[in-house]
Amino acid sequence: MSDTLKEIADNLGVGLVNGGYLSGIAQFYGVNLSTSTDLMKDILTAVGGDPATSTDYLKDIVLALGGTTTINANWMEAWEDITEIAGAFQARVAADGGTFEAFSCLLQSINF
Repeated sequence: MSDTLKEIADNLGVGLVNGGYLSGIAQFYGVNLSTSTDLMKDILTAVGGDPATSTDYLKDIVLALGGTTTINANWMEAWEDITEIAGAFQARVAADGGTFEAFSCLLQSINF
């Protein structure tokens, strides 16, 4: 799993934060690391999902980001796939001075 998290982090242009890739990914999505007690829950919230109704944070993160299915029966690989596709768009939004919110709207317009 940490190899896949590293790939997701690389795709998003983040590295290790507080010794972990998940922290860097969470920070990318706007999670406040100093107050977070559950990074996956907070990432789900940041991408527009509802942790109160979720039974699988990872799956719901992928769905909230526009994914529709697993890759090799694995939601983590689906998340990696989304971030790989989105890497070029993320760079463009950042170059334009955009925010994660603008990036997220752009991602939602892509039909995965």
